Amino acid sequence: MLPHSEAMAVLAALDVSVVCNRDSRFSRACHPMKLVESAAVGVPVVAASVGEVARLLAPYPEMLYPPGDSEALVERIARQLETRHRPDASLASRWEEVSLRLHHVLADVAAVRLRKGE
Repeated sequence: MLPHSEAMAVLAALDVSVVCNRDSRFSRACHPMKLVESAAVGVPVVAASVGEVARLLAPYPEMLYPPGDSEALVERIARQLETRHRPDASLASRWEEVSLRLHHVLADVAAVRLRKGE
């Protein structure tokens, strides 16, 4: 376990950050924290094309691989070690921005339910 203040230094030291989620309900719904933290420190990334990760990295198809495809994962990592393409740091949203988006989604859901009398 590292103090949070040291975690970003560890990420920044990586040659390639790998986000290897399986295709599951969780991975399709979760916020890709490892991805956005890696983008924030400017580390090359390889990630399974699932959920929000697939959406955020759509402009970077060379960083994506089909979940569960180990051969594609190995190929993408090897390519990133050679080219070192990095996602734009703007992928990294501040927690305040994420929480505000969530607030709006929840408020919209609550308003629809109120209109339906639920």
